[in-house]
Amino acid sequence: MTEAWPKHWQGQTNLTCGTDGPALTLVSTPSQPCGIHEQNFRTIVTRWETIWPEFRRVITDLMASYRQEPPDWSAIQAVYLELSDEPIAEDAEWSVGVVFSAHDTLWSLPYRGFTACPERAQAVW
Repeated sequence: MTEAWPKHWQGQTNLTCGTDGPALTLVSTPSQPCGIHEQNFRTIVTRWETIWPEFRRVITDLMASYRQEPPDWSAIQAVYLELSDEPIAEDAEWSVGVVFSAHDTLWSLPYRGFTACPERAQAVW
């Protein structure tokens, strides 16, 4: 799994998304990136193999609720990680999002700590 925190802040890296393969991953923070953001990123990466399948399931269900075609998980334009300024271990809010190559819609799933909040999942056109 590629999991490099940008050495010089560029806001992007790559994550391997299970059998869907590697994906460009854009990392955003509400403030200037610092040590807590890197720590949160590394914590997420250590659990990514559990996070990704759950995220994939929730987003697939969300798309179905919008009567969208099933997503093509092999055609991801970008994965978005929105990190918190607070430690994830202390139930900080953060999110994972995805945009597929064929669409401009961002499908997003918020988390509180490591608990997904599927009732708050959303599509942003």
